[in-house]
Amino acid sequence: MMHPSNDSNQKGFTLVEMVIAMMIFSVIAVSGIVIMRLSINSNEQLQRSTDMAGDFQIARSLIKSDLAQIARRKVRDEFGYILPGPMYGGELTAFGNAVERDGERLLFGIVSSGNINPGNRYPRSRLQYIEYLVIDDALIRRTWNYPDRQRGTPGTDRVLFAGLEDIEIRFLVGPLWEDYFVSRGTVPLPGAVELSFIHPVFGEMRQLFYAGQLEGGGET
Repeated sequence: MMHPSNDSNQKGFTLVEMVIAMMIFSVIAVSGIVIMRLSINSNEQLQRSTDMAGDFQIARSLIKSDLAQIARRKVRDEFGYILPGPMYGGELTAFGNAVERDGERLLFGIVSSGNINPGNRYPRSRLQYIEYLVIDDALIRRTWNYPDRQRGTPGTDRVLFAGLEDIEIRFLVGPLWEDYFVSRGTVPLPGAVELSFIHPVFGEMRQLFYAGQLEGGGET
């Protein structure tokens, strides 16, 4: 007598095998997602760091250019008072002519001859007044197109850095580092300007800038 074959009972997967296969597939899928997410996060962090490094270089170039083009010219503030000199800053607000403003701390102010006017398109000279300020946790560059400011004419602000801590400025006067500086009369510019702060990504930073020789601009 012929008996039916049991081959049909040997085909297919058992429930346990299916569960194990699904678990393995899930682990592989989750691992792939994690690896992809880590790659995306790494690329985002790299792009963020690259952007910050670019912003840092732009800010440093602006400060370097401004300090290299200081002009010898007396200027007046919006109240008509003559400012101390073509360059001043630091703790001057405690005893000088500079005006304390709510929520703002002056690092330094200068008269610059770097206000480019291609083809004399605008009715102004190359001179402009520039301030570097601390507002909250940001380093600000504020400019006016004219050296003598008028009341009601606001400057143009540009945020160079944000999220900073412990922003400090010092001036190399002779052999000594000073917390303030005023270039009155024949007083030469400081040998260097030191700007220090704690950056949220790059940490503690200390930058040195050379202050160029005073350019002729008249005493008017």
